Amino acid sequence: MDIADDIAYSTYDLEDAMKAEFLTPYGIVAADKEIFTEICAKLKKDEIVVSEEECRKTLFSVFADMWDEPVHKQQSLLNDSDFERNTLNNLLDIYRRSLKLANDGYSRTSLTSALVNSFINGVQVERNEQNPILSKVFLNEETKKRVNILKHFSYVALINSSRLRVAESRGSEIIQTMFKKIYSGGGYSLLPEDTKRLYNLSTDTKWQSRVICDFIAGMTDRYAIEFYGRLFSENPQTIFKPL
Repeated sequence: MDIADDIAYSTYDLEDAMKAEFLTPYGIVAADKEIFTEICAKLKKDEIVVSEEECRKTLFSVFADMWDEPVHKQQSLLNDSDFERNTLNNLLDIYRRSLKLANDGYSRTSLTSALVNSFINGVQVERNEQNPILSKVFLNEETKKRVNILKHFSYVALINSSRLRVAESRGSEIIQTMFKKIYSGGGYSLLPEDTKRLYNLSTDTKWQSRVICDFIAGMTDRYAIEFYGRLFSENPQTIFKPL
């Protein structure tokens, strides 16, 4: 289960980050040195010792197909009289490929699928013939390194970033404010009719709190923002939207 979680975190967080336009392949491999220093420190706690440069090279290899052709082109430019102009065009080509991979859904999912397949192929099993339930499942060393570098990069560069922390803080405020509004002073009347019927099945405060929590937990991000807007927005049009 831990291995499955690590593979999922290391791949799908990366795909989501590119979809949300937080990261691009070019930006990932060009990340600040401080990010790789922090990743190496986290890896050391997992008993994986790698250098900052090795971390960067590992991430570079994840997107190898994207810049394999431009790199070969660059090697052929060494004796070219238009070296500077062609080098610039080459860099722009890599940049465009990076944006395409980040913005194109098919390209993103293809990358994720390839990574998941590669990581699954790195799973090894050490069978315990006498007691199969005690058999060991683990990643080979190279796969373990790649999985953990990707996982920690997503955390350091994205999940722990101020950009996401601001959204997290705002989201927490929205959820708490909605709960307090619905829970206090007859606010349950703001609930949709089906949820209100559940609320009224019991006078137990724990039950009623649970119903409100379940109602809020079932919201999509967009619905939560719209519901919050209907309650607290200064835009009068929002109050007429149906629940």
